[in-house]
Amino acid sequence: MSISYVSRGKPVCINCGAPAQEKHHVVPDSLGGTATVYLCNACHGLAHGMHRADIRELTKRGLAKAKARGVVLGRPSALSDEQQAQVLARLAEGATVYALAQEFNVDRRSIRRVRDSANAAAAVDA
Repeated sequence: MSISYVSRGKPVCINCGAPAQEKHHVVPDSLGGTATVYLCNACHGLAHGMHRADIRELTKRGLAKAKARGVVLGRPSALSDEQQAQVLARLAEGATVYALAQEFNVDRRSIRRVRDSANAAAAVDA
């Protein structure tokens, strides 16, 4: 059974009326509860005793722990380390960002990111 409050075909939070993103079990699912209500993220956090700041802090802690374990965060690079070295060499020879993007079949932003990372590393070393 699902208790829903709907506005223009979209669920709204039964607590504050904001657009709902979560379905909250009135009785915990682990205890056999089947009735759910729609809640926005903020109200769902409050229903579980968490405030927005707590969620942010928990996320920061989780990311820090993952980094400490050596987990690489973010999306993988479009270019391998070898390709990045080739890009830097070709840029030093005077190749354009556009030409390299076409050659390596990547977006120009990928080439600029390689260039900018190398420049930032050089600035730190200087």
